[in-house]
Amino acid sequence: MEFQNMLDDLRLQSDLVTETQTPQIICNNLLEEITFLIAQLNKSKIQSVIESHMSRFLSGATMRQAIKMSTFSKQHKQMFIESFRKGFAPIYREAGGWTHSLSKPRGYPGDYVILEQLYDYSTHPNTTSAMGNMLDVWAFDSSLPQAVIARKNALSHLIHEQVQNWKGSQPMRLLSLASGAARELRELPLDIMHELNITLVDTDAQSLEFAKSQIQAHLPYKDITTIQANALQGPAALFPGEPETFDLIYSFGLFDYLPDSKLLGCVNHFSPLLNENGAFMFCLKDHRYYNAWLYEWLFDWSFYPRTREDGLQIIDLLKLECSESFTVGNDAVDIYICNKKKSKNR
Repeated sequence: MEFQNMLDDLRLQSDLVTETQTPQIICNNLLEEITFLIAQLNKSKIQSVIESHMSRFLSGATMRQAIKMSTFSKQHKQMFIESFRKGFAPIYREAGGWTHSLSKPRGYPGDYVILEQLYDYSTHPNTTSAMGNMLDVWAFDSSLPQAVIARKNALSHLIHEQVQNWKGSQPMRLLSLASGAARELRELPLDIMHELNITLVDTDAQSLEFAKSQIQAHLPYKDITTIQANALQGPAALFPGEPETFDLIYSFGLFDYLPDSKLLGCVNHFSPLLNENGAFMFCLKDHRYYNAWLYEWLFDWSFYPRTREDGLQIIDLLKLECSESFTVGNDAVDIYICNKKKSKNR
C-alpha cells in the first residue's frame, strides 16, 4: 500500500502541475515512477497483477504528459524515450523478449525469431526470471502483437481459399516478398501445400533456411525456391533473365516500414509478374487502433502511420484494383486483395 500511495501522490501532483513544468521534471518523474513500478513488479507472482501494474503506470498522468509534450517536440520526445528505457533497464535485463525487440539482433525489427516466439508463446532463451517471462507475455498479449497473430492467421486462411479455388492444371505459383519464416504457409494443411509452387524472398538468409527446413520437415520432397534479396530492388534483382510469373504475390509486413513512394514502387514493379487472374495481397497497420508510442518507446518498433482509407487511396495509384479488403486484430491490421485492372471496352 505504501508504494501505491506514493504512486497516487505522484499522479495527483502531475495532474495539478502547470504548463511551466519542464521536460526535465517529467523525465525525473518518469524515472521515479518506474523505480516504484519495478519494486512492485518484483513482488508480483501472478500475471494479472503484473498486467494491472503496467496498465496503471502507462495510463498515469506523468505518461500522459510525456506523450502529449512529445508530439510537439522531437527533442523532448527523445529525452522521454531515453528516460523511459533507462528506467526500465532492469526489466530489459530479465525479459529476453523485450531486449530482443529493442536490440534487433537480426538487424531489423520484427525478425523471424521473435515472431516465432510470439506465435508459440514460448519463453525467450535470454529471459532470466519469472517476472521477465511474465512481462514478455504481457507484451505479447498487447494489442499490436495480437494483431500480428491475427494477420498471420488471416493470410493463411486466404492462401488456403486461393488454392481451393484454383482451377489451373499446375500448382499455384506463389511469391512471398519479405517472407521471413513463412509461418502462414507452414500452418497450411499438407494437401494444400502440395498444390503450391513456392518462392520466398527475404534479405535474411537464416530466416529463408529456417522456413525451408520447417516445410521440408513435413514435406521432404517439396521444392522451395528461396532468394536472398531486397524486394525493393525489383524483379531484375531476383530473377536473372526473363522474370517469372505468379498466380499469387503477397507481402506480409514489409509495407508498414515503407513510405508511400517506395510502397508504390515495390507493388508496381511486381504486379506485372501476376498472371491474368492472379492476386496481389498486402497488409497495412491502422495506427488508430494501437498505441504507437508504446511500441516505439519500449521496443523501438514503429511504422508509417496509416489508416484503412490511406490503404485504399494507395491502391487507387497502383496498376491494380482492390477486389476485397477487411480488417483483423480489432481493426489494427487492414488486408487488401487486389487484381489486375480490367481493360475497358472501347
